[in-house]
Amino acid sequence: EDDGSEESEYEEEGFDEDEEVEDVDLDPAEYEDDEAYARALQDAEEREVAARLMALAGISDWRAVEHVEDQINDAQDSWQEVDPDEYSYEELVALGEVVGTESRGLSADTLASLPSVTYKTKDMQDGNTEQCVICRVEFEEGESLVALPCNHSYHPDCINQWLQINKVCPMCSAEVSTSASKQA
Repeated sequence: EDDGSEESEYEEEGFDEDEEVEDVDLDPAEYEDDEAYARALQDAEEREVAARLMALAGISDWRAVEHVEDQINDAQDSWQEVDPDEYSYEELVALGEVVGTESRGLSADTLASLPSVTYKTKDMQDGNTEQCVICRVEFEEGESLVALPCNHSYHPDCINQWLQINKVCPMCSAEVSTSASKQA
């Protein structure tokens, strides 16, 4: 006999889409002006969105996060109060999937515009040859490389993967920007 207790237990712990996050109706008369009322409405909406994202990510204690946000009263500072150490790996991965990632690298067009150079062996007195600092493989005579505006060279595949994540040179940390690559 299935009494449905498993489903109701899930609904108690989880987030019901139809459940109202804000139980308090905001009264415009309680605020000194329209701007303060609008800010209060916006804060309430941001708390609701945050609670829904946390619930979608499988973080069951979204009400505790909402309580922390109520105490702080500043939506931007409230995320600083969320301690990632309190969540399991699975909860953090789920939250990352819901929220997404921010690309900090270069666009494909910018990567394609970086100049290509042909490697020529330099006469090294100590017998060392140059190598790609990313993959640690020595450059070969006549090999095609990508040169950054700072004049450091890398294998095309290595530097393209790097620059899709970071937009700085791996050796000197000089920023690789669109305007800098056009000047080179």
